[in-house]
Amino acid sequence: IYLSPGLAVDLPDIVALTERGARVSGDLDLFMAQVSEPVFAISGSNAKSTVTTLLGQMIAAAGKSVGVGGNLGKPMLDLLEAKHDCYVLELSSFQLERAAPAKFAAAALLNVSADHMDRHKTLVEYHRVKQSLFAATEVAVFNRQDPLTEPLQRSGMALRSFGWQSSGMADFCVAIHDGREMICRGVTPLLGVDELRLPGRHNVLNVMAALAMADAAEIALQAAIDAAKSFTGLAHRCELVANIDGVAFINDSKATNVGACIAALQGFAQPSAKIVLIAGGQTKSADFAPLAKVLESIPCELVLLGEGAEAIAQACRSDNNSGNNISNNSKLRIHFANSMEDAVARAGRVAGAGDIVLLSPACASFDMYSGFAERGDAFKAAVNALASGGQN
Repeated sequence: IYLSPGLAVDLPDIVALTERGARVSGDLDLFMAQVSEPVFAISGSNAKSTVTTLLGQMIAAAGKSVGVGGNLGKPMLDLLEAKHDCYVLELSSFQLERAAPAKFAAAALLNVSADHMDRHKTLVEYHRVKQSLFAATEVAVFNRQDPLTEPLQRSGMALRSFGWQSSGMADFCVAIHDGREMICRGVTPLLGVDELRLPGRHNVLNVMAALAMADAAEIALQAAIDAAKSFTGLAHRCELVANIDGVAFINDSKATNVGACIAALQGFAQPSAKIVLIAGGQTKSADFAPLAKVLESIPCELVLLGEGAEAIAQACRSDNNSGNNISNNSKLRIHFANSMEDAVARAGRVAGAGDIVLLSPACASFDMYSGFAERGDAFKAAVNALASGGQN
């Protein structure tokens, strides 16, 4: 039985068939059975699309024909319509949970934080599914900042890693050279952090992840570096929409879970500037306590809307008094909005020059929108209206 990734394997009809001996599989098994070219796989709770796209551009810059898709853009089976030198696949937990061990040329697990708990139920099960990415890969790439990404079984595979501090000669890190922050491979500086066009500190890690995968793919290093320098990111992922009176308005609508929101907050946090976070939506049974902890540690205000507004607010309060709009550190101010236009207007009123208004919802969008793209477009429209004087 080949299931669409959107269908859970524990549906009663599927369980009944498996009990009668049927094997449940999915598009990844079909794809891997059809290709002989190298396949590079990327998974993680967040940043998959950014790293997948960047790696594809690095490979193309090196003069190779590359098919990029999976959970991003083209479905992986559609990639078989044309011949390519290699393939780069973004893989979700839904695609991995029903797949046999796949012999990837290299696979990267970017990060692991609780997501889709309405489907996977526990972080332990979600982590198990994500780790299956490494079951038969030739090279495993992991994030030294996140122990949950380290391969649990390391025999029979080469290792690459990325992180802030140096680890080994084949690993990627950030180090100071001649007073300048540089992305390095081992002790060799490759490019300056200040040369990246991607905004946010967290995106430095994403660039290192793509470089580590390019290295595993034996891509010409200079081509990969040039692609990293020119990459501006994807729509709805830490996308600068406008700067209004010194306030930067950033669209991170793709942040549909707590981990993605935290990454954006930490990526943009500065002691001298405030972040006004717009969040809320369908919670997917998420735990917002980790988000509340981060919000306590940085200068910020919170604007909430959608189904998850009260759940996020409760996580940020010291008690269950729904009338208390101050968090347990007595600094976080919480505002409630009834629409995206209202949220942007409220955020604009409390932000000052040098501050950031960040849409990073930590929730799915389906309570109010057809998807994260429509939500992001609504944010951009509201920001543009504010810039033209359409809101007060």
